Amino acid sequence: GRVVAPSVVVVAFLALWQIITAAGLVHPLVLPSPATIFAVFVRDGAMLLENAGYTALEALAGFVIGNIVGLLLAIAVVDSQAGRRTVYPLALVFHAMPVVAISPALMLWLGSGLAPKIFVTSFLVFFPMSINGLRGLQSADASLSELLYTLSASRWQRLIKVRLPASLPFV
Repeated sequence: GRVVAPSVVVVAFLALWQIITAAGLVHPLVLPSPATIFAVFVRDGAMLLENAGYTALEALAGFVIGNIVGLLLAIAVVDSQAGRRTVYPLALVFHAMPVVAISPALMLWLGSGLAPKIFVTSFLVFFPMSINGLRGLQSADASLSELLYTLSASRWQRLIKVRLPASLPFV
């Protein structure tokens, strides 16, 4: 029952889609039929897989870079009131900026290769990570951090033992 019901819905959806496109209700450039899509996968499957690999590489590289830089920024400004007052509002403003608005400029500056795609992915990931990382680092238990301070723990030890574990649900 758990497999049949969703399978019936998927088959019905694909059948309806095929009927709509075969009847000409939607232009094939806007929405090709499932049969056309399947034929392209059969004909050009190797090329599509190769390009999917490049896309996955770009997405993964941007994801890793954006998350690392965003978390490092959050760590850098968590103890600085002035840093939070200047960096946090800027992060919110840039996060609200649509990527479509900056993509043409990036294509001119960085070219059409791997760099602009990785930058856009990093851009999309960086701001949520920096904002949530900062919130998570600030959510650490203050009494536990003070206890470590009284035990002569360094800033880095308090970061590793208290703040980073507290930030995990946020990041």
